[in-house]
Amino acid sequence: MATASIPRAGTPSGARKRPTGSVCKRHRDCDGVWRCVRCHGVFCVNCIKVREIRGTRFEVCEDCGDRLENIAVERADLARRGSFFELLPGAFLYPFTGAGVAMLVLGFFFFFGFLKVLSFTLMGKTLGIFGAGYFIAWLFKITSESALGKQEISGWPDFTDIFSDIIDPLKCTLVTTLVSFGPAIVCLLLGVLTQPLFFILAIPAGLAGAIYYPMALLATALNTRLALCPGVIFGSITRTLGPYAAACFVFVLSGVAFSLGMLVLDVMLPILGSVLGFGISMYLSVVEMRILGLLYYTNKERLDWF
Repeated sequence: MATASIPRAGTPSGARKRPTGSVCKRHRDCDGVWRCVRCHGVFCVNCIKVREIRGTRFEVCEDCGDRLENIAVERADLARRGSFFELLPGAFLYPFTGAGVAMLVLGFFFFFGFLKVLSFTLMGKTLGIFGAGYFIAWLFKITSESALGKQEISGWPDFTDIFSDIIDPLKCTLVTTLVSFGPAIVCLLLGVLTQPLFFILAIPAGLAGAIYYPMALLATALNTRLALCPGVIFGSITRTLGPYAAACFVFVLSGVAFSLGMLVLDVMLPILGSVLGFGISMYLSVVEMRILGLLYYTNKERLDWF
């Protein structure tokens, strides 16, 4: 595998001046030609690396090393993509596309079978933490690829570095959760330790966190730090109010249906119920992250995050 870095200067001679559209991240007077599928950075022709694998040429991002996509192809996709409401029903079939079925089956046996057996050992608990991080990384990949308009599940995420590929998704999810529900948690603690009036304040704080969380999780899955910016997140919610409300409604409805279904299964099928419940929860997790990705895909101009 040969890697070549395309040289760059102050104003690249190979890049043309920007008439319209996206602008290069490093050269503000040049057209953006490539967009990274991971960090979503936009680059001109002089700001990329080229890798050759078995004679095939790949453009990769200098910042994060992931694959680049041509913006012209992205714009053509913009012209033919449907609305969020047109694409929403297909999210429930998405887990069965591409490699989805095989990945769900393998994931089920690994997370519910292998890790469940080892869960009472120290090694099992350690593997459980790493497994949770990898599962979150997979869900983030689903959202990121859906945000780019991908129609099928492509495969498991890369695993080259334990901190960036395992620990970082766990950390980012924890931070996003604390930012979203931290005020409600603080109110509950203050209600216990000081004044019971804070219990009442925990209710609106919790509702605000529940509204905030899906959009913040989307921002986190797309490798941004916007979950730490309440003004940006709530502004993004107001700019996509209709689709976002529909997405949240689907999440709530799915959660209620899953909870009721688990109650029935636990009564009728005590052992098999927990097995089926885990499989259904995996399926719903994929569907929900797909919906978040579609939310960005169909509203990226309104959100304007990158």
